[in-house]
Amino acid sequence: MRRSGVMNVLCAIACILLLAVGILHMSGINYINDMVQQSDVSDLVKQIFPILFLAPSIQLIVLAIFGLIALSKPSRIVYALISVFVLIDAIFAFWLNALIPGVILLLPGVIFVFLAWKPKTS
Repeated sequence: MRRSGVMNVLCAIACILLLAVGILHMSGINYINDMVQQSDVSDLVKQIFPILFLAPSIQLIVLAIFGLIALSKPSRIVYALISVFVLIDAIFAFWLNALIPGVILLLPGVIFVFLAWKPKTS
C-alpha cells in the first residue's frame, strides 16, 4: 500500500503524541512512588505499584515504536491494533477523570483508525 506524504505525517504526529504521553507519564514515577510509600497501604502494594505505574508508559512507547516501524511498511492490521489499544487507553483515562491525557490519547487513536481505514492508493 503506497501512501501520500500526508498519511506519513499523520502517522508521525500520532507516534510523537504517544511517545510524549508515555514519557510524561513515566516522568511522574518518583512523585507517585513517594506518595505511595508515605501512605498506609500494605507493603505488597508499595512493592508492586512502581511496576504497575510504569506499565502504561511502556505500552504507549511500544505502540509508538510499532507505528514508526509501520511507516516503512504500512499495514492496516498494525494500525487497527494500535488504534484499539490507544482508544482503550483513552477511555481508561477518561474513566479516571484525566481529561487532558484522554484527549491527547484520543487524537492518535483516531489518526490510527483513519490510517487503518484509508483506501489503498496506487
